[in-house]
Amino acid sequence: MLALTALPASAALPPGPWVHPAADISAPDRTAREPQVTFSPDGTATAVWRSSDGANTIVQAATRPPGGVFGTPVDLSESGRDAEHPQISSSPDGTVTAVWQHSDGANTIIQAATRPPDGGFGSPVDLSEPGQDAGGPQLTSGPDGATAVWQRSDGANTIVQAATLAPGGDFGDPVDLSEPGQDAVHPQVDSSPAGTTTAVWERSNGTNMVVQAATRPAGGSFGDPAPISETGPGPDAFAPQIASGADDTAIVVWHRWNGSREVVQAATRESGGSFGAPVDISDTSDGAFGPQIAFGPDSTAIAVWRRDAFGITRIQAAIRPPGGAFGQPVEVSGAGGNANEPRIVFGPDGTATSVWRRVGAGSYVIQAASRPPGGAFGTPVDLSAAGGDAQNPQADTAPDGTVLAVWRRFDHVDIIQSINTLRPSPLVGVAKLGSGEGTVTSSAAGIECGPVCAGSFPSFTNVTLTATPEPDSTFEGWRGACAGAAGNTCDLAMVDNRNVIADFAAAPPGKPELRISRVVPKNPKVEPGEVVKIQVTGKNVGEAVAENAKLCLKVNGSVRQKLKPKGDSCHDLDSLDPGQAKTRAFRLKATAKSEEGRKYQIKYKLYATGTSTAKRPDKVKVV
Repeated sequence: MLALTALPASAALPPGPWVHPAADISAPDRTAREPQVTFSPDGTATAVWRSSDGANTIVQAATRPPGGVFGTPVDLSESGRDAEHPQISSSPDGTVTAVWQHSDGANTIIQAATRPPDGGFGSPVDLSEPGQDAGGPQLTSGPDGATAVWQRSDGANTIVQAATLAPGGDFGDPVDLSEPGQDAVHPQVDSSPAGTTTAVWERSNGTNMVVQAATRPAGGSFGDPAPISETGPGPDAFAPQIASGADDTAIVVWHRWNGSREVVQAATRESGGSFGAPVDISDTSDGAFGPQIAFGPDSTAIAVWRRDAFGITRIQAAIRPPGGAFGQPVEVSGAGGNANEPRIVFGPDGTATSVWRRVGAGSYVIQAASRPPGGAFGTPVDLSAAGGDAQNPQADTAPDGTVLAVWRRFDHVDIIQSINTLRPSPLVGVAKLGSGEGTVTSSAAGIECGPVCAGSFPSFTNVTLTATPEPDSTFEGWRGACAGAAGNTCDLAMVDNRNVIADFAAAPPGKPELRISRVVPKNPKVEPGEVVKIQVTGKNVGEAVAENAKLCLKVNGSVRQKLKPKGDSCHDLDSLDPGQAKTRAFRLKATAKSEEGRKYQIKYKLYATGTSTAKRPDKVKVV
C-alpha cells in the first residue's frame, strides 16, 4: 500500500480571500462606535462596542460561531449610566472577558463582565474603587487568567492600576503599578503564551513623558516599574504598545520626538531579562506616529505605524526575525490617499495581516494587506464599501487562520461592520499501510478510502475516522495525526491539514487458541480434613488443532501445605480440535494446617504445542 505524500505536514492554513460585502453587526437604529473583536480557541468570534440606547451610551457584544454570522447584540453594561471604551480578550480556556469605563453617578469606574466557555456574559463587576475617576481600560488574557489595567486619580495625580482574573475565579483587588507623584497615563498590557504579563504606560518624570513597564511572572505579582525609554531630560515619548512572543520575548514600541521629527522606537526584553536600550525602527527622515506591534507563532515580530512625509501619510512596517533586529521599514499601504490607524495581527501559520483607514473616493475606507511567512506584504484590498466614512479598524485571527476585521462606518448613523477571510477547509489525507486490507470512512462524510484518499472539511468540524478491516485482516492501529488513538476510531478537530495512516495486517494462518472456559464449582469451599472436587473445562477456540494439550492444577509451595492435591495434578488431553472442549476433575484436601475462613490461591493452566498457555486463577475457601 502507498503512503500519503500529497498533503503538507499538519500546519495552520493561510487566510483565504476576503468575503464581501461587509455585514452590519450592530443595530441599525443605534449609534455604535469603538469596536473590538477577539477569537476564542473554538473559533467563536466576539465583538464589543459602545452603543447609544437613546439616553446613554452602553457597551454591547455579539458572538459569531465558526462559519456563521453574528447574533443579536446583548447589553453588557447597565443602562442609565454612560459606559464607553470597551476592550475584550479571550483566554486559552475559552473564557471571554470584557472591560469598560462606566459612570457610577459621581465618577467613572472600571467594570468587567466575563463569559465562560459555552455560557453567557455575567453581570458587570466593579474593578476600580469608587471615589476617584478611572479610565482608559486595557485587557489581556494568558494561561493564568485575564489582566486589566487602567489609569486612576489618587487625588493628586493619575496612576496606573491593574487587577487580575484567575481562571475560574473572580478579579482580585486593584494594585498600583506606577509610582505616585507624577501623572501616569495611557496604559497597555499583554501576556505571553508562557504567562508573563507586562504593562506599559507613559509617565511624567517631572520634565518629560517617558515610557515605563512593570512585569508579572506567571502566577506571581507585578514588580516595581522600570524605565523603557530614555529617562533623562529630553523629548517626550508617547503611545507605548506592548507585544509578547511564544519565546517569552517582549517588545515595546512608541513614538518620540528626535529633535526634528517624530520617530518610532522599540525596546526588547528577552525571556527572563531586562529591556534593552531603545532603537529607532522608523526612517528618521520622515515623521512616524501611532505604532502597533504583534508577534507571530515563530516569534517573528512586526511593527506598523503611520508615516508622515510632508502631509502625505502611509502605513509602514518593520520586521524583526526571531532573536534578531528590526529591518528597514517597508511600505504596506502603497500609493494613494492618506492612510491612518494601522493594526497588525498574525495567523497561526505565520501570515501577518495589517488593516488601516484610508482616504478613498470622497470617504474613508478600510483596507488590508497580508504578508506570508518570510514574504512581502501584498497589494492592499478594500474591505469597506465606498460612500460612507469607515474608521477605527480592529482585527483578530482565529485558530484556523480566518481573519476577521471590524470597524465603525457611517450609514445615516454610525454602525459596526465586519468582514472575514474565507473560512478554510482543511484536508484530511488518509493512507493505508501494512499487509492487510480494510477501509477508512469518516463522519462527517467525506472520506471513504481506497488505498489513498483525502477529504476537505470546514474548519472546526469534528471528524471521526473509522477503520474497518476485511475478514482476512486485522486493524493494527493509527499513525500520523491519529497516533495514540485507541481502538479503530480517531477523532479530529479540523483546524489544519491532517495526515493519517491506518495500519492493516493480513490475518496469520489459522492457529489454536486455548481458554479455560468453565470451572465447577465456581467458588470452591472445603472443610478442614475434607476433599473438594473441582471440574475444569479446557477449550480450543482457535482455528487449528491444539496438539499435545495438557490441563493442570498449580498450587504453590506455601499453599500446598494447606491444600494438598489428591491424585493427578495434570491430565493429558491429547489433542483438541477447533471448538472442542474437554473436562477433567481435580481434588484438593484441606490439611490440618489450613485456617478456617481463609481463601487460598490456586491456578489452572491449559498447554498445547505452538500456542500460548491459557491461565485462570481461582480461590478455595476453607469453611
